[in-house]
Amino acid sequence: MDVLIRPAGVGRIAWLRGMYEIWRWKKSMDDVDIARRNQEVDIRRALRNRSVSRPNGDISPLTCEDCDKEIPEGRRKAVPGCTRCVACQALFERGGNG
Repeated sequence: MDVLIRPAGVGRIAWLRGMYEIWRWKKSMDDVDIARRNQEVDIRRALRNRSVSRPNGDISPLTCEDCDKEIPEGRRKAVPGCTRCVACQALFERGGNG
């Protein structure tokens, strides 16, 4: 068992404050690790759900739902069930209104 010894010349209050700051920093790192793990689980779940069910099955509309421009055939083949053109999808994923 490790015993923490207060260095000479350091007051008791200052030493306790230092130990508290170390504890608080380590706890916040644990919170960050937990948040990162939860985010990874959410991303995996979203990807798994996306591959299982498409909004429109395997049929993509010919026009984008946001800008009404034609969705290129290459995109419709690459991403079956897509409903937006590449530009509108990128804007949507960044949190824009599309």
